[in-house]
Amino acid sequence: MKILCVDCLFAKLLKQRGHEVLELNNVHGILSLPHFLKSKNFFPDLIIQQENIKIRLILSGLEEVDCLKLFWSIDTHINLHWQIYYFKLFDAVLTPHYSWLKKLEKINLPLFFRLPLPAPFLSYKAYENRTEELSFVGRFTKFRPLRQRLKDAYALLGYQNFIEEISYRDMLKLYSNTKLVPNESLGYELNLRIFESAGAGAVVLAQNIGEDQDAVFEPQKECVIWHDIIELFDLTKYYLKNESLAKKISEAGYARVQKEHLIEQRLNTLLYFMKNITQNTRNKVEDRKNLWLSLVQLVRNNMLDFSYLDLLGAADGLADDCLMVAFKIILLTENQQYDDARRLIHSFSTNKELCVNVFSSDYLLLLSSCSASAMFQDDFNLAKYFLLMYYNELVKSNEAQALILFNQVNCQPISEFELCLSWARLFENKEILSWIGFKFYPYRKNSEEKNNFEYRAYMPQCSLSWLLTAKTYKQDQNLKKYLEALVEKTNGLSSIYQDELSDFIVKSANSSLQWRFLTELGVKKLEQCQFGEGLSDIKTAFQLATEKNIQANFHELLSRLTSQERKENILNCMKFYTT
Repeated sequence: MKILCVDCLFAKLLKQRGHEVLELNNVHGILSLPHFLKSKNFFPDLIIQQENIKIRLILSGLEEVDCLKLFWSIDTHINLHWQIYYFKLFDAVLTPHYSWLKKLEKINLPLFFRLPLPAPFLSYKAYENRTEELSFVGRFTKFRPLRQRLKDAYALLGYQNFIEEISYRDMLKLYSNTKLVPNESLGYELNLRIFESAGAGAVVLAQNIGEDQDAVFEPQKECVIWHDIIELFDLTKYYLKNESLAKKISEAGYARVQKEHLIEQRLNTLLYFMKNITQNTRNKVEDRKNLWLSLVQLVRNNMLDFSYLDLLGAADGLADDCLMVAFKIILLTENQQYDDARRLIHSFSTNKELCVNVFSSDYLLLLSSCSASAMFQDDFNLAKYFLLMYYNELVKSNEAQALILFNQVNCQPISEFELCLSWARLFENKEILSWIGFKFYPYRKNSEEKNNFEYRAYMPQCSLSWLLTAKTYKQDQNLKKYLEALVEKTNGLSSIYQDELSDFIVKSANSSLQWRFLTELGVKKLEQCQFGEGLSDIKTAFQLATEKNIQANFHELLSRLTSQERKENILNCMKFYTT
């Protein structure tokens, strides 16, 4: 078989198995695939593109190449905002984060399969002969606050073996000589460290991220799960003290890697999946639209160097539909071309044939983008007009279905804050909750930064971004409840919710509910490895509850927020915590 491998680690192994392989590695930007293949005189039967998280490559002209195409998404959890469009250029998608794509089953995506990155093959060093009790290797940046907190927290126990600058070979050598490796995840994702460290025979102390991790390592038998920093401390001390139990987990985790998680098994899994993958009939018009939408989201998130004006020019010749018009309005508004945005909104309003299905998520994005654009232009009456228009269009199409979608939605908001909450609820009802990797900065009415092009406010596209926009107008219990529900449904949002709770605490200094906010915030901080801050907040909450003679309410809330064992650990630590 003739195979084009784009940044794909299977290339060498495929060659060894007798396939003719052309490699394309470490190219940044946009590449015309037909031109590249013609220059190499290579016409593949299969294309495998693996996401390169350091050097971003977008292939154009995929629709012109007649073969099976697979995309291996590595950071699905933080790149869905652009990959949901790029995926559609392929016949199937591979991902370590299968649960994230399951949440999007209502969106028309290609077939997707679970395929994590493989572990390296390493010889096993006897657990009792390892000289490092605990180690961790990873980059420490402002974008990874949880990792820095983990490092700072372990420093309290005297562990300093958190290393940033080290070669890959030396990292594996270190892990092979280490007993315990704590692991954290930026967005509650399945990352490579768990395979690297378990494959080196270390006991992985893994943050609780759920289904994707549980599918590859059995909790408490092949790895150890933690929920907050106090539990992590306890587990660290427990397994260093009980070496025979740690050795069993070390050996079981290593055996699982040898059996299922090496590169040979990963390739065999891929080849097995391919039995169920067929080449889709390409719609070249739709493929070109999806390529453009991918580029828009990459550029908006500063992941690709391309101007907004060039993007708008690149849309010429592409037929308009709901999604195309929505993103044109978004680009024009974010680029402060308000007159052009208004003209486009007006032309849409008079074009009733633009959207066939008013219940689609595309139509929701279009109407909400019109509304958000009006808000950017300080026109509240026009902004709320599009909410009412959306409701009327849905009722006209199917009243019963419209009432379900508009459940708990205020159709007649009297303020920008209420309007934002209405759109947030509609996106939530459509299960479009958040785009975790998108760096969203909400529009602020009357902000001095408003007309500064270096400060670019973003148009909301999901429930979370509408809530963050609502926050700029007002903060109250409704907003807190929305955010609380959103965090329950979506991993990786704890830090955002933490910020909101902090704001509520500041504003409720004399409120009877401050003890409750502090308890919730303290638990969230412990989950985010903020040991001292979390305990301090919970201790203050207990003191406030004691002053009001409602200690029972405090204990009841803490029981709801944690397990009984975690609650006891927190209370024990709280007794002795002073600074």
